[in-house]
Amino acid sequence: MKSSTLQIAFFILSLTATKSFAEDNKLFEQANAAINSGNCDTGIQILSELSSRNVPGALINLGNIYATGSCGEPDFGRADSLYQAAATLDVPIGHYQYGLLHFGDQSYDQDYDLVFKHWSRAFNQGMPIHYELSILYYKGLGTSKNPEKAESLLIEASTLGDEHAITLLNSFYQDKDGPLYKPEQ
Repeated sequence: MKSSTLQIAFFILSLTATKSFAEDNKLFEQANAAINSGNCDTGIQILSELSSRNVPGALINLGNIYATGSCGEPDFGRADSLYQAAATLDVPIGHYQYGLLHFGDQSYDQDYDLVFKHWSRAFNQGMPIHYELSILYYKGLGTSKNPEKAESLLIEASTLGDEHAITLLNSFYQDKDGPLYKPEQ
């Protein structure tokens, strides 16, 4: 799906525009440096402090740490709470990550209605998640099955250079049992 680089980059754009922006940014950089050097306790402590003040990037990045277990064992409950807080702040990547945690058979708590709601919001806020939404429309997960909408999303994504969208669209066209079967495509 999407990389943590996008999430980190989004943090810088999503900090509140207060006089503490520079301070928060410096703390965020310290947290990342600590985590990258293997000092997870310090990095988590800093991100936790920023998260307690609802700094969107800290909510997302701390959620990522807990979701992936990159600094220990995964804690999906904590990740869920952090992503939900970011979604409540109406942060696009918060909506995306919150939905992602609830997507798929191996999800924390599979809930396609929640996924569709939050991914749709992220998409409407400009997040380029055509690929992800197309899967929901194609399979009717959290929404009515709409293969034509899935196709249109993938065509749009392919015009934006998304190679994965082209591959998925081709697989839809080659699926003899699928509603978009078009072997000539």
